[in-house]
Parts: sequence; structure tokens; C-alpha cells
Amino acid sequence: MSKKTNRLGLALVIFIILAVLALTNPSREKHVAYLKQSIRGQMEDKGIAGTINAKIGITDVMVDLSGLTYNNYIVCSTLKRKDKTATFGILGNVIAGDIENF
Repeated sequence: MSKKTNRLGLALVIFIILAVLALTNPSREKHVAYLKQSIRGQMEDKGIAGTINAKIGITDVMVDLSGLTYNNYIVCSTLKRKDKTATFGILGNVIAGDIENF
């Protein structure tokens, strides 16, 4: 194989990887839904008061009014509040960031 063929093959592999990452980048809605679910889980772990708050929708109000910023970096994305990353998304998955002090 020539160097030109190797470079073309490498470019094609890189393009395919970037395309998969871009096409599976989670939306803002998926980040927000995951964040709400994570906060509800934390509240339920803390006992009865947390369960009552989660049931009446306090979590939804907290997340909706918290001034979240969705950042789309094409191949991945984040949901931030101020300078703290609440969630990180890649390959269709969302991972919790700093939600302890949300």
C-alpha cells in the first residue's frame, strides 16, 4: 500500500468516528431529563422528605429555574449551571457531573 492510500484510509476512519459521535450526541432534553432523574434519586436516598418533594415536582421546578446552559461541541455536549458541569453527554449517553451542590 502506498502512503496516499494509508492516509486516505486513516482519514476515512477518523471521519466515520467523528460522524458517529456527532450523530449520537445527546440533545438538551436528554441532559435535562437525566439531571431531573438524578436529583430525584438523590432526594429519595435522603429519606421521606426527599420522596415527598420528588413526588410533587420540586425537582422539575429546581431544574427549570436553575439557569442551565447547554453546550453542543458537535461530538459531545455538556449541561452547565454557572461554571459547574451538571451533565456530560457522548455516544447517546449522559453522565452526571457535579450535581451534589446543584
